Order: sequence, then structure tokens, then C-alpha cells
Amino acid sequence: MSATVSEDLIRAAEGMPFQKVTGGGNDFVLLDNRNGRLRGDLAELVRRVCHRGLGIGADGLILIEFSDAADLRMIYYNRDGGRADLCGNGLRCVARWASRTGSFPRLMRVETGAGILTADGAAEPPWFTLPLDRSRPERMTLVVGSRRVDGIRVRAGVPHLVIEVAEAFAEETLADAPSLRAHGDLGPEGANVDFFTPRGGGRVDVRFFERGVEGETLSSGSGSIAVAVAARILHSIPSPVILRNREGLECRVVLAEDGNRLEATLAGEVRMLFRGRLVREMLA
Repeated sequence: MSATVSEDLIRAAEGMPFQKVTGGGNDFVLLDNRNGRLRGDLAELVRRVCHRGLGIGADGLILIEFSDAADLRMIYYNRDGGRADLCGNGLRCVARWASRTGSFPRLMRVETGAGILTADGAAEPPWFTLPLDRSRPERMTLVVGSRRVDGIRVRAGVPHLVIEVAEAFAEETLADAPSLRAHGDLGPEGANVDFFTPRGGGRVDVRFFERGVEGETLSSGSGSIAVAVAARILHSIPSPVILRNREGLECRVVLAEDGNRLEATLAGEVRMLFRGRLVREMLA
């Protein structure tokens, strides 16, 4: 790590309580920042905290803050220190955390970069709802080397490219994922890349390659929604869609029509793994 964390930021963060959480295997470090303790550029701090060898280790970091427009605000950072508008599994983890504090309504409104979204963290399993524009999914064919790859681009809070494959859990499935994630046809922001295989009965197997992690994650909340939308387009798979990851964990996406819009509700397991405090050796 060549960059450094400022001494002022180290002092602010040192001793700060954290909670390690996971939504279907998508893991995060959650920090309650309602006191405004952490300010400014947090990119290097995030990278150090999320480092799996030298920090706590996580796919991303979530700050919880006060909101003037909702019950609370979540700010999501990918593991590389970059911010993203939405993390669906992270939102469900935030809702579960909030449900256990006793300070928030059960049906809560969370401010995100993708808008104010409704979630229930006390439900089993926790869920949240995301409005979608039905006109946005777009069929695409991308050229990777000498091959053509067909997919569907879906914006589920953040951009996704969804690709149907013969066997999602095959070792070679993710071989083209880095090239697809940053493909020029997807624009400067690129896209998360999601692979799925229909299994019948409304079930699909899924794999995810995420921006900001630049690698595979066990689950993706917005990716699960994107896959459900693509499965509906390609195979008229009825709602709910049950998605299984390579660890055998399942989540459920319900798609409901509302005029020209779709509304997606994602439900899946959340685990509150352990608590601790940030230490200087992790940050300096």
C-alpha cells in the first residue's frame, strides 16, 4: 500500500466500533458515523479496513449517517475505496442492524445514492424494494477477442451486464469477466457482470464479478435483481425468482409491475458476524 491515511483521520477512526456483517456471503464492515467522526476522503482508509490480509477484510464498507429525508443514510464504498450509489445486500444488512438498535421504525426508509428505498430488517429474511424503469434493460452483443458475447444491460441502482451461460458454477465461467466489466461498449463506468443458468421451477444458479472488488463476490443484491429481470426477458421466468450462489445460499427476487415501471423486492439471509474496534495498526 503506497498511499497513506492522514494522522488526523487515523486519530478520528482509532477505537471506532465496527460490525462485520454479511448478506448471502457478500460481506461488509459497517460503521455508525452518525456523530460525523469520519469526514473527508476515506478511500485509503476503506482500502486498508477491507484488505483481507492486513485489515478486517470485506467486499465493501458502509457508513451509517443521519438523513434529513429518510430514517437514515447509508454511504457505500467498494473495497477499492470508490463509492457506489447502491449495494443491495449492504442495504439489507443496514436494515437488520437498525432493527436491532430499537431506534428506527420496522418499515424504514434509507437514503442511498440510488434514491430513498424501503427496507424491513426485522423480517425473516430481511428485504428491500427497488423501483426499476422497464424501458432501461438493453440487449447487447460485446466482442471479446474473437468471440461475441450476448448479454442484457440492466441498471438496478448500479449498472449490470447479465449473461446466460450453460453452467454458472463451471471454473471457466468468469474467464472473460474482467474484459467484460471494463468493455468500451459499456461506457466509462463499465458494469458489474452477472452470470446465470436457469434450473427450472423459477430457479437459477448465479455468479457475480463486481466493480470495485475487481473479482468474484459470493452474492450481489443489485446483481440478483438484474438477473431476475434478465431471466424474465429471456425466458419469461415467473416471479418470484430464486437465485442460488456457489455456496448453496439462496435469495428471492419478486418483480411487480406498476404501469411502465417494475418494482423489485430482494429478500435473503443476513448474518451479523462479529464486532470490534478499529486499531491504529490496521490504519497506519
